[in-house]
Amino acid sequence: MRFVLDRLLPDGPVRLVGDDTVDGHTGPHVYGKARHRDAVRSPHSGTAFRYGHKWVVLAVPVKFPFATRPWALPALIDR
Repeated sequence: MRFVLDRLLPDGPVRLVGDDTVDGHTGPHVYGKARHRDAVRSPHSGTAFRYGHKWVVLAVPVKFPFATRPWALPALIDR
């Protein structure tokens, strides 16, 4: 990661962004499956739950010369 940061973000502080996403898995034999609150599918009037794995990603936003907006390069992924 230090190599990538030195080449793409040579000056200034390093910003970090995070995201958590529920990846739905159905079936009785899925290891580690649990019931998670799904923020995307939850309306204001209630809470929507989804069975599956919750992925948490920590990323570094990097601006490439060929892109119009920054890309998020994953630095840490946890399930």
